[in-house]
Amino acid sequence: MSDYITAKEREDYGDEFLNVVAKTAKAASAADLHQLQQGMNEVKQTLHATQRQQMARLLDERLPEWRAINTDPAFLSWLETKDAFSGRTRSELLQQAWASGAGERVLAIFQSYRAGSPGPGRPGAARQAGGAGGRGGKRVILAKEITQFHDDVRRGRYVGREKEKEAFDREMIEAAAEGRIV
Repeated sequence: MSDYITAKEREDYGDEFLNVVAKTAKAASAADLHQLQQGMNEVKQTLHATQRQQMARLLDERLPEWRAINTDPAFLSWLETKDAFSGRTRSELLQQAWASGAGERVLAIFQSYRAGSPGPGRPGAARQAGGAGGRGGKRVILAKEITQFHDDVRRGRYVGREKEKEAFDREMIEAAAEGRIV
């Protein structure tokens, strides 16, 4: 308070009066601040509700069976596996995407599962774990292979071998979409 009051004002009005004025001002501004915070909370709630509605509409339009997938035990199990790139479970990634209103990311997670899994009402072979064969006989890519590949690219070991580099890039993207990275 002393930063705002001059010595002359202090002398003219006295500390007792100035303290009462300061308390009154604090009380008035606290009420205004509380009202402002309530308004902000209402805006946030409306924004979150709108985002959820937009995400549901996006999912309904682009992947109508998403609600059935969301309750499928195989999907729920798939969500508990760790994502090869982030090290977090797919469930955490889905929850974060949903909470932040990132509809395209939510859709991508569902599509990734659907692309590599039998899902509700879809025929498909059982998953093959590990080894040289992944889903559909395609190879499983190890996370350490991806790390080594990126190290080699940074070191220039793919100079003159661009087609090979691009082929492995495509293979990694496909494997990630199909859950064949461990």
